[in-house]
Amino acid sequence: MDAIMKLVGKSGEDVSAKDPIIAGPVGAYKAQEETGLRKSRGALAERAAAEGLNPGGAGSGAFDSALQAQQEQGARDVGQFQGNLMYGENDARRNALMRALGLGTQNQQFYDTMGMNIGNNEGMMNNEIMRLLAGG
Repeated sequence: MDAIMKLVGKSGEDVSAKDPIIAGPVGAYKAQEETGLRKSRGALAERAAAEGLNPGGAGSGAFDSALQAQQEQGARDVGQFQGNLMYGENDARRNALMRALGLGTQNQQFYDTMGMNIGNNEGMMNNEIMRLLAGG
C-alpha cells in the first residue's frame, strides 16, 4: 500500500525541467546542438569570406542573419526535445500508477475470492458435522 501511495504522490507532482530524468538528457542534447552550431558557424564564416560577403567586417548582414536563424532553430529543437521528454515522463508516471492500481485491484479480488471460498468451505464442513451429529 505504501508503494501505491508513493506512486500517487509522484504522479501528482508536476514534471519539471529540473528533474534529473529530464535535465540530464536535455543537457546532453543541448551540448550536441551547441557543437553543431559551432561547426555550422565556422562553415558560414568560410563561405562568407570565400564569397566576399564580409570584407573587413562590413558585410551585408547575411552572415549574422544565418547565424541567428541557426541559433533560433537550435533553441526550438532543444525546447521540443525537452517537451517530448516531459510529456513522456508524465505519461510514464500515470501508467505506473494505473498498473499499480490494477495490481491492487487484482490482489483485492484474489483475497475476496479466497475469503469467499474459505467461508463456503467452513459452511460445508459445519453442515457435514451437523449431519453426522444428527446421526445421519
